[in-house]
Amino acid sequence: MLLALAPHVVNAADISITSPVDGSIYHPGDTITVNVDAPNGGMVMFLAQGNIHTDTPVLDQGPYIFTAAIPQFIAAGTYVLSATAHKTNPLQEFLPQA
Repeated sequence: MLLALAPHVVNAADISITSPVDGSIYHPGDTITVNVDAPNGGMVMFLAQGNIHTDTPVLDQGPYIFTAAIPQFIAAGTYVLSATAHKTNPLQEFLPQA
């Protein structure tokens, strides 16, 4: 079973996913490394389609390197990886308030 990845950035003028490249092939159970270039800094958020997940979805400083686990039992297909840059934490509204 093969999975093809299609990296995508929400605000492409500010950031880019430098790895993996579009069309990269991975297998269930693989761990992938996602490198994001964000020259303007800030917080970078990583998202993946399906059950592909990361333990660290937001990084507040570079280098912006995420690892994502591909589940053992995932359907073959193309999955979209996304990244977006923010000046503040994009998950702030979900964090407990003091």
